[in-house]
Amino acid sequence: MIGLIAEALAELVPDESRRAAQRMLALEWIGAVGDECTWEATLSDRHLRSVLARRVAMEQVRLLPAHDVAARTGNSVDTIVELVRERALYGFHLRGALFLPSWQFVDPRAESLVVVSEFLPTVLMSIPIDAVPSMVSRVMTSEDPNLSRGAMRYSPREHLIAGGGPWPVVRTLLLVLEGSAQGLGDLLLGGRAGSAVL
Repeated sequence: MIGLIAEALAELVPDESRRAAQRMLALEWIGAVGDECTWEATLSDRHLRSVLARRVAMEQVRLLPAHDVAARTGNSVDTIVELVRERALYGFHLRGALFLPSWQFVDPRAESLVVVSEFLPTVLMSIPIDAVPSMVSRVMTSEDPNLSRGAMRYSPREHLIAGGGPWPVVRTLLLVLEGSAQGLGDLLLGGRAGSAVL
Protein backbone atom coordinates (compact mmCIF):
# COMPACT_ATOMS: atom_id res chain seq x y z
CA MET A 1 0.00 0.00 0.00
CA ILE A 2 2.79 2.43 0.92
CA GLY A 3 4.56 1.66 -2.35
CA LEU A 4 1.41 2.49 -4.30
CA ILE A 5 1.02 5.78 -2.41
CA ALA A 6 4.65 6.60 -3.17
CA GLU A 7 4.19 5.89 -6.88
CA ALA A 8 1.10 8.08 -7.00
CA LEU A 9 2.89 10.91 -5.20
CA ALA A 10 5.86 10.69 -7.55
CA GLU A 11 3.60 10.98 -10.58
CA LEU A 12 1.10 13.52 -9.36
CA VAL A 13 2.66 15.78 -6.76
CA PRO A 14 5.12 18.52 -7.83
CA ASP A 15 8.17 19.13 -5.62
CA GLU A 16 6.78 22.39 -4.16
CA SER A 17 3.55 20.71 -3.07
CA ARG A 18 5.50 17.80 -1.69
CA ARG A 19 7.54 20.14 0.53
CA ALA A 20 4.34 21.72 1.86
CA ALA A 21 2.90 18.26 2.47
CA GLN A 22 6.06 17.22 4.34
CA ARG A 23 5.65 20.24 6.62
CA MET A 24 2.03 19.37 7.31
CA LEU A 25 2.96 15.77 8.10
CA ALA A 26 5.61 16.99 10.53
CA LEU A 27 3.05 19.22 12.22
CA GLU A 28 0.59 16.34 12.42
CA TRP A 29 3.31 14.12 13.87
CA ILE A 30 3.84 16.48 16.80
CA GLY A 31 0.12 16.97 17.29
CA ALA A 32 -0.72 20.21 15.48
CA VAL A 33 -4.07 19.92 13.72
CA GLY A 34 -6.15 22.31 11.64
CA ASP A 35 -5.35 25.68 10.13
CA GLU A 36 -4.78 27.29 13.52
CA CYS A 37 -2.23 24.65 14.56
CA THR A 38 -4.16 23.92 17.74
CA TRP A 39 -2.65 21.18 19.84
CA GLU A 40 -3.92 17.80 20.92
CA ALA A 41 -2.59 16.41 24.15
CA THR A 42 -2.46 12.88 22.75
CA LEU A 43 -2.63 11.27 19.33
CA SER A 44 -4.58 8.10 18.70
CA ASP A 45 -2.73 5.03 17.41
CA ARG A 46 -4.82 5.27 14.24
CA HIS A 47 -3.76 8.88 13.70
CA LEU A 48 -0.09 8.06 14.29
CA ARG A 49 -0.23 5.13 11.84
CA SER A 50 -1.84 7.37 9.24
CA VAL A 51 0.84 10.04 9.60
CA LEU A 52 3.63 7.46 9.63
CA ALA A 53 2.32 5.70 6.50
CA ARG A 54 2.19 8.98 4.59
CA ARG A 55 5.63 10.00 5.91
CA VAL A 56 7.20 6.71 4.78
CA ALA A 57 5.48 6.98 1.39
CA MET A 58 6.85 10.48 0.90
CA GLU A 59 10.34 9.32 1.87
CA GLN A 60 10.08 6.54 -0.73
CA VAL A 61 9.21 9.06 -3.43
CA ARG A 62 12.75 10.38 -3.05
CA LEU A 63 14.45 7.00 -3.52
CA LEU A 64 15.97 5.96 -6.84
CA PRO A 65 16.58 2.26 -7.61
CA ALA A 66 20.22 1.43 -8.38
CA HIS A 67 19.35 0.25 -11.90
CA ASP A 68 17.70 3.63 -12.62
CA VAL A 69 20.74 5.54 -11.32
CA ALA A 70 23.01 3.28 -13.40
CA ALA A 71 21.02 3.91 -16.58
CA ARG A 72 20.88 7.67 -16.06
CA THR A 73 24.57 8.04 -15.18
CA GLY A 74 25.81 5.75 -17.94
CA ASN A 75 27.20 3.18 -15.51
CA SER A 76 26.57 -0.47 -14.75
CA VAL A 77 24.71 -1.48 -11.59
CA ASP A 78 27.96 -3.07 -10.37
CA THR A 79 29.68 0.30 -10.72
CA ILE A 80 26.92 2.00 -8.72
CA VAL A 81 27.25 -0.64 -6.00
CA GLU A 82 31.01 -0.03 -5.91
CA LEU A 83 30.54 3.77 -5.76
CA VAL A 84 28.20 3.31 -2.78
CA ARG A 85 30.71 1.00 -1.12
CA GLU A 86 33.47 3.59 -1.64
CA ARG A 87 31.18 6.37 -0.36
CA ALA A 88 31.22 8.28 -3.62
CA LEU A 89 27.41 7.84 -3.58
CA TYR A 90 25.03 7.14 -0.70
CA GLY A 91 22.73 4.15 -0.83
CA PHE A 92 21.12 1.44 1.28
CA HIS A 93 19.21 -1.80 0.91
CA LEU A 94 15.44 -1.85 1.20
CA ARG A 95 13.44 -5.03 0.66
CA GLY A 96 16.54 -6.68 -0.82
CA ALA A 97 17.25 -3.98 -3.41
CA LEU A 98 19.74 -1.11 -3.42
CA PHE A 99 18.25 2.41 -3.43
CA LEU A 100 19.89 5.84 -3.58
CA PRO A 101 18.23 8.93 -2.05
CA SER A 102 17.56 11.55 -4.70
CA TRP A 103 18.92 14.47 -2.61
CA GLN A 104 22.43 13.70 -3.84
CA PHE A 105 21.54 14.57 -7.44
CA VAL A 106 20.95 18.08 -8.82
CA ASP A 107 17.75 17.16 -10.68
CA PRO A 108 16.43 13.70 -9.78
CA ARG A 109 13.91 13.83 -12.64
CA ALA A 110 16.43 14.64 -15.37
CA GLU A 111 17.31 12.10 -18.06
CA SER A 112 20.95 12.33 -17.00
CA LEU A 113 21.80 12.42 -13.28
CA VAL A 114 24.50 14.76 -11.96
CA VAL A 115 25.71 14.72 -8.35
CA VAL A 116 25.16 17.86 -6.28
CA SER A 117 28.87 18.60 -5.86
CA GLU A 118 32.35 17.29 -6.46
CA PHE A 119 32.60 17.35 -2.64
CA LEU A 120 29.83 14.77 -2.18
CA PRO A 121 32.28 11.95 -1.24
CA THR A 122 33.79 14.17 1.47
CA VAL A 123 30.31 14.82 2.87
CA LEU A 124 29.36 11.14 2.72
CA MET A 125 32.44 10.17 4.76
CA SER A 126 30.89 11.99 7.74
CA ILE A 127 27.72 9.87 7.75
CA PRO A 128 27.90 7.10 10.38
CA ILE A 129 27.51 3.62 8.93
CA ASP A 130 24.50 2.96 11.17
CA ALA A 131 22.75 6.28 10.39
CA VAL A 132 19.05 6.05 9.57
CA PRO A 133 18.72 6.97 5.86
CA SER A 134 15.53 8.98 6.39
CA MET A 135 17.31 11.07 9.05
CA VAL A 136 20.23 11.68 6.68
CA SER A 137 17.77 12.81 4.00
CA ARG A 138 16.02 15.08 6.49
CA VAL A 139 19.30 16.75 7.47
CA MET A 140 20.45 17.19 3.87
CA THR A 141 17.17 18.76 2.72
CA SER A 142 16.23 20.91 5.75
CA GLU A 143 17.16 24.57 6.10
CA ASP A 144 20.29 25.04 8.19
CA PRO A 145 20.69 28.39 10.02
CA ASN A 146 24.47 28.00 9.69
CA LEU A 147 24.20 27.90 5.89
CA SER A 148 22.81 31.32 5.07
CA ARG A 149 23.55 34.02 2.53
CA GLY A 150 21.95 37.32 3.35
CA ALA A 151 18.39 36.65 4.47
CA MET A 152 18.27 33.28 2.71
CA ARG A 153 18.84 30.02 4.55
CA TYR A 154 20.01 26.98 2.63
CA SER A 155 19.77 23.28 3.19
CA PRO A 156 23.07 21.37 3.03
CA ARG A 157 21.98 20.07 -0.37
CA GLU A 158 21.28 23.59 -1.69
CA HIS A 159 24.58 24.80 -0.21
CA LEU A 160 26.49 22.16 -2.19
CA ILE A 161 24.58 22.83 -5.42
CA ALA A 162 25.38 26.55 -5.08
CA GLY A 163 29.10 25.70 -4.99
CA GLY A 164 29.61 25.79 -1.24
CA GLY A 165 32.39 23.81 0.40
CA PRO A 166 31.85 20.52 2.24
CA TRP A 167 33.00 21.32 5.77
CA PRO A 168 29.94 23.28 7.01
CA VAL A 169 27.78 20.39 5.79
CA VAL A 170 30.06 17.81 7.41
CA ARG A 171 29.83 19.74 10.70
CA THR A 172 26.02 19.77 10.54
CA LEU A 173 25.85 16.04 9.79
CA LEU A 174 28.20 15.22 12.68
CA LEU A 175 26.27 17.41 15.11
CA VAL A 176 22.88 15.98 14.18
CA LEU A 177 23.80 12.33 13.57
CA GLU A 178 26.48 11.90 16.23
CA GLY A 179 25.71 14.73 18.64
CA SER A 180 29.22 16.15 18.37
CA ALA A 181 31.52 17.63 15.74
CA GLN A 182 34.66 16.28 17.43
CA GLY A 183 35.23 13.91 14.51
CA LEU A 184 35.65 16.84 12.12
CA GLY A 185 39.42 16.92 12.70
CA ASP A 186 39.80 13.24 11.86
CA LEU A 187 37.87 13.72 8.64
CA LEU A 188 40.01 16.72 7.69
CA LEU A 189 43.15 14.65 8.29
CA GLY A 190 42.21 11.62 6.27
CA GLY A 191 38.70 10.33 6.58
CA ARG A 192 36.64 8.02 8.69
CA ALA A 193 37.72 4.46 9.25
CA GLY A 194 35.54 1.93 7.49
CA SER A 195 33.85 2.41 4.17
CA ALA A 196 30.78 0.22 3.95
CA VAL A 197 27.50 2.09 3.55
CA LEU A 198 25.51 -0.91 2.35
